[in-house]
Amino acid sequence: MPRSKNPNSIGSKMPARGAGLWSKAAAISCAGLAVLAIAGCAQLPGTTVDASPVSPTVEASAPVSESPEEVSVKVMNLFARPDEPEQRWYAEISPYLDKEYAIEAEYIDPARIPFDKILSGPVMEGDAHNPQILTADFKTNAGAWYVELHQNAPGGEWLVGGIHQAP
Repeated sequence: MPRSKNPNSIGSKMPARGAGLWSKAAAISCAGLAVLAIAGCAQLPGTTVDASPVSPTVEASAPVSESPEEVSVKVMNLFARPDEPEQRWYAEISPYLDKEYAIEAEYIDPARIPFDKILSGPVMEGDAHNPQILTADFKTNAGAWYVELHQNAPGGEWLVGGIHQAP
């Protein structure tokens, strides 16, 4: 006669006496957590040997509006580069231009710009009736030039509407 197996002995596939739904759920949960822990460790920040520590979240500050003087100086320095390749010249100056002047500037050949040095400026001149329109006068090694600037809304960014040789 075969001996009956004790359900409480080691190696038994039967749950111990009193093992109900809760103990089965606990066993399944523990097994699932073990699998997740093993499989997911490499995906958690800071758990691998060569991972850099997680840095705190940094909120971006509000963009700083540039003054019309700053914009005019930047644009004149970008404009006054006759030796710059056309595509690079345009790519670097175009973010400061309004839409209409950006279209015109695509056809400017930087090699034809007659100056490469700004000697003085800007001297800002405004419209008494509209503070959102300004001109910035510069002296260059090829005479006087001016930059037309405007804002689309009060407090908005200053855009260039044209760069011209003074009459």
